[in-house]
Amino acid sequence: MQIVSPRIWWRLTTGIMYICCLLLVLSTPIFSQNEQEAIPVDSAYQELQELDESYTEDEEPYYDDDLYERQPYNPPPVSHVEKREIRNEQWSKASGKLDYSDDVPQEKKKEETAPDFSGVNWNDSTRFWGELLQVLAIIIGIAGIAFAIYKTLQAPRNKKIIRAEDGTIITSENVDEYIHETDLERFLREAKAAENYPQCIRLYYLQIIKKLSESGAIKWSKEKTNRDYLREMRTHAHNAAFRDCTRTFEKAWYGNEEMDKSTFLNLEPGFTSFLSLL
Repeated sequence: MQIVSPRIWWRLTTGIMYICCLLLVLSTPIFSQNEQEAIPVDSAYQELQELDESYTEDEEPYYDDDLYERQPYNPPPVSHVEKREIRNEQWSKASGKLDYSDDVPQEKKKEETAPDFSGVNWNDSTRFWGELLQVLAIIIGIAGIAFAIYKTLQAPRNKKIIRAEDGTIITSENVDEYIHETDLERFLREAKAAENYPQCIRLYYLQIIKKLSESGAIKWSKEKTNRDYLREMRTHAHNAAFRDCTRTFEKAWYGNEEMDKSTFLNLEPGFTSFLSLL
C-alpha cells in the first residue's frame, strides 16, 4: 500500500476546503431570494388599501366644518370697582416704616467708546510705514557692508607666511628664526594695527639684525645671542647706535613694564634712523 506524503495530503485538504467555500458563497443569493419570496404580505395593509379605493367624493365627511370656524373673542365683563378714599393719617401710618432710599436710581455710567479709526486711510498709512522700514533696512544693510569692508581693510593681511623650503608656517612667534625668508615689514604693520608696541620694537630690532647680516657686519645664526652680535659689532662705525637699540629692545621685550603708544612713538625714531644708516 502506497503511503500519501503529508504535503500531498495537505494540498488535497486545502483544495476541498476551497471548493466548499466557493459552493457556499454561490448558494447564498439563491437562499436569500427564496426567503424574500416566501415573506407574506400583510393582510391589514390590503384591507386599508381596499377601504381607500371604496371611498368616493360623494360621501359626506365624518367631521363637521362648523366646529372649526373661528369665533370673535369676547372678553368677560369687568366688575365695577368702588373708589375708596384713604385718609392722610392712615397713609402715614401705613407708609411710615417704608424706606425708599435704596430705590433711588443711580446715574448710568457713560460707556467708553473705542476710538474711531473709520476715517483713517489704512492703505496710505501702511504704505508709508512699509516704505520707511524698507529705506531703513537698506540704510542698515549699506552701513553693515561698509563696516565689514572697513574692518577687512584694517585687518592685517598675510598673518601666516608658509616657507617654500620645508612648509613651516611663519608667525610672529617664530619669525626671529626666519628673518631672511620673510617680509618683516608685514609683521610690523600687523603689530602696529594691533597696538602691540613691544612686538613693534622687537620687529624693528630684527630688521636691524637682518640688514647687518646682509651687509656682512655680523654672521646671523639661530643659536647666537645679542651679546654675540655686540662683540661682532665692536669695531663697527655704528657700534654705539647698535648698543642703544639692543638695550632698548631688551628692556621693551623682556621687561615687565607696559608700553603705551606715546612711549613707543618716542622710541621708534631711534630704530628708524639707525635703519636708514645701514
